Amino acid sequence: MPLRPEWAGDIRLTLQWCPCDPAILDAVQRVIAPGKVLIHVPGWRTDAYDENYPQYTASPVGREFITQATQRGFRVLPHFNYCTVDPTHPLFGRVGPYVMRDIRTKALMGWRWSGHRLPFPQSHSGLVAHRAQKTMAYIHAGLSIWRRELVERVAAAMRDLGIAGAFVDQTLVTCNLDNALFENLNSTQGMVALTRELCQLDGRPAIGGEGINEMSMRYTSFAQAHLFKSWHRNHELLERLEPVPMGAFLYGDLCRPMGYAGLDGTGPEGELRLSLHERLGALPSLTIRRPEQIERPNPAVKRVLERALS
Repeated sequence: MPLRPEWAGDIRLTLQWCPCDPAILDAVQRVIAPGKVLIHVPGWRTDAYDENYPQYTASPVGREFITQATQRGFRVLPHFNYCTVDPTHPLFGRVGPYVMRDIRTKALMGWRWSGHRLPFPQSHSGLVAHRAQKTMAYIHAGLSIWRRELVERVAAAMRDLGIAGAFVDQTLVTCNLDNALFENLNSTQGMVALTRELCQLDGRPAIGGEGINEMSMRYTSFAQAHLFKSWHRNHELLERLEPVPMGAFLYGDLCRPMGYAGLDGTGPEGELRLSLHERLGALPSLTIRRPEQIERPNPAVKRVLERALS
C-alpha cells in the first residue's frame, strides 16, 4: 500500500509558517479551492514556537484555526520537530544521555536562539538555565524509545485535532556524529525510520519535512526546499546563480518540494526568492502574515497565485 495519501497530488499552493488567523483562510478561499491548499501551521500549541518540545497540546486559538481550516477543506500540517527536546521537559531525563555529539569536538549538539543563533550549552546547569533562549537538545533518532515517544505524541495530536498530516521540522539535521550509532542506526537512518513510522499511522497521514534529498524524500509527501545558503536572508551570490531543478526532477513524483521562508514577494530580494523556487520546480508557496497580502497581492505574489491556478 502506498505510504502517501491520494490527495497529496492535488495540492497547488502551500502557505508556509501560516499564523492562526481565520481571515487568511477567508482570503485564500476566495482565490483557490481549499482542497488544493496545504497549510503549514507553526504556532498552534499552548507553548511558544520552538519551546517545550515534545509537548504537543493545542492552544484554544490553534485548535479553532485548525478546525476551521479542515472543515473548509484545507489540508493542514501542524508543526512538530523530529530531533529536539527541551532540557526542562520531563522526557529529557530519559533521553538526555543520547544527545547528538559533534564528530570533531565531541560537543553536545542542539539549538539556542535569541534573535540569532547562540553557542549551545555543554553542561546540565547550562542546558536548563537558558529556556528563554529556546534551548533545544538534538536527540539521536536511532534511539527507538525516542522515536516511539515522538510518534505516539504526534499520533495523539493528530487524533485530537482530527487531521491526517504533520510537518516534522529539521529532518535535514542528519550528520556524521561522534556517537554515530544507536541500535545499529546512524542519525540519517534514524530519521528515515521515524518518517516511515509516522507514515504507517492509521489514516495514511501526509508527512512534511524540512529539506529534501534522497533519504528524506523516501517517506515524506512534501518537503521545504532551501535556497543556496539563504535560509532567512539572501546570500550575496543568490541572484547570480542559475538554478537547476534536480530535486524536482529526481523526487517530485514522490515528495513534492515547496518553499521555505521569506516568500512574501516584498522587494527585489523577496521577488528573487519566489522566482527561484518557481525555476526549481517547487510548488507555488507563500509566507503570508495578513489577509491583505492575498486580497491585494504585490506583483510577485500575484504571479504565484496565477501559477497555482493555471
